Amino acid sequence: MTAPAVAAGAVPAVDVREEPLLRVVHGRPDDDELAAVVCSLLLQRAALARATAERNRRSSLWATPARVIARPVSPGGWRGSASPW
Repeated sequence: MTAPAVAAGAVPAVDVREEPLLRVVHGRPDDDELAAVVCSLLLQRAALARATAERNRRSSLWATPARVIARPVSPGGWRGSASPW
């Protein structure tokens, strides 16, 4: 079954929930105060997502400390490294 096509410029349907995502328990905040609370919650969620993405990001192999540690050279290795054949 395929999803119905959305006409150009049409707004897709929004998932309507039965219970609200945010509920005021005490007081009567005005629209500006409620907007400030919602913005701060969204900013905290975005910061958490960004921190999680940074933690999960793989570092480049060029940045690994093991790359700069000298490795032991086998006997005659220096002569062999300059040899064209």
